[in-house]
Parts: sequence; C-alpha cells; structure tokens
Amino acid sequence: MRKFAMNYGAIMGLILVAFSIVLEQLGIDPMNAKWVTIINYIVYFTFIIYGTYTYREQISNGFISYSEALKLGTSIVFFSTVISSFYVYFYAEFINPDMIAEILLKSEEEIFQQNPNISDDEMEMALSMTEKFLTPTMMSLMALLSGTLMGFLFSLLTSAFLKRNKSEFKA
Repeated sequence: MRKFAMNYGAIMGLILVAFSIVLEQLGIDPMNAKWVTIINYIVYFTFIIYGTYTYREQISNGFISYSEALKLGTSIVFFSTVISSFYVYFYAEFINPDMIAEILLKSEEEIFQQNPNISDDEMEMALSMTEKFLTPTMMSLMALLSGTLMGFLFSLLTSAFLKRNKSEFKA
C-alpha cells in the first residue's frame, strides 16, 4: 500500500507544485484568491477518490475496509505534501526570499486595520511572534502538517463511500 500511495502522492505533489509555479508566473497571489483553494481541494479529493478506488479495484480484489481507505487516502496526501513542502522551503529560501518580508508587511496592515488604536509595542510584539513562524523551515513544516490534516479529513469522508467489505457469509 505504501508504494501505491507514494506513486499517487508523487503525481499529486508534482501537479500542485506545477500549479503553484503557473500561479507565480501569472502573478496570482494564492493567499488572496479563494478559487485557488477550491482547485487545490478538488485535486485532493480527485486523488484520494481515484487512488482509493483504483487500489480497491486493481490491487485489493474489489474490497477495502474503512480504515484501509482512510490510511491510503491520508498517505497519498502525506506523500504529496512532502513534495509540496520541499517546494515551499525551496521557494521561500532561494526563489523568493522577499516573500517573508511581504507577508510581514501584509500582516502589519491587517493588524492595523483590525485595531487602528494598537500601540507600537503591541504591534512589534505581534509582528515578532508572526516572524518566528515565517521561516522557510517553519513554513514548509506547517504546509506538511496542514496538508496532511486536510488529507486526513477528506479521507474520513471519502472512505465512508469507497469502503467495500468482504462478505463474511458465503452463500
């Protein structure tokens, strides 16, 4: 099952990285475009459903338990997010190191809009806390954790529909 999940996860990860590169080339900020998130979720669901269905039909003789389907779907997304996380690290460290400063600037603007009466000390403290999580390593780790969690949640749902248990009674 692991090799199967790795193969599907690698394909999914490469598709998501390619999508990110296309967005970058087009100058689209994925943080401000809800449709980007929707497309990412469609990719997640597609690979979880297709991967689990293919595994059930071609490898598992038409049967897969709920727990196996959950494990497989989560594993596919995990391996995908490993690839995506490496891309996030590489992107933030080498391709666009100014990205972190841009995110901090946007964060400062958002904090000020939410609380125009914020003191300089409070703003500095909020930004310093934000900055601790905006290293390439932390960003890639957060991408790995959040992507895997999302895959787990999606797999909880899809596994209920894709499971097919073997009959314990033979007629």
